[in-house]
Amino acid sequence: MTDAQPPGDRIRAVIVDADRRVRDGLTGLFAIGDQVEVVGWSDHPGAAIDTVAATHPDVVIIDPRLPDVDAGLGLLPILQAASPRARIIVMNWQDSLESAFLAAGADGFLDMCAPPSRLVEAVVAAVRHGGRPS
Repeated sequence: MTDAQPPGDRIRAVIVDADRRVRDGLTGLFAIGDQVEVVGWSDHPGAAIDTVAATHPDVVIIDPRLPDVDAGLGLLPILQAASPRARIIVMNWQDSLESAFLAAGADGFLDMCAPPSRLVEAVVAAVRHGGRPS
């Protein structure tokens, strides 16, 4: 059995970002298509853990610049424990940090300067194919 999700199901996402504009923008982006549904969001690490534990999303999209979590790296294992099947995609402005986030357990990394379609592709690839977009 695989953890990959069947192609017909909507991907359930939680967005963890302190900036409301980013959360609203991602929610709006996903609402345009029919592949991803935002089932929760958080602007703080403690609330993120509770939201992920309550919703058991397929994917968590996280901004690593959250307070009190060691530059985001500290939150990754906690989120994984709260919902072990959830894939975690880190969004950041600095792609130079990609290897550190992947080594810490992230399932994907996306440069925030990437076009919106690339984010959707990354989410779909992480959840449905268990990896990163090709």
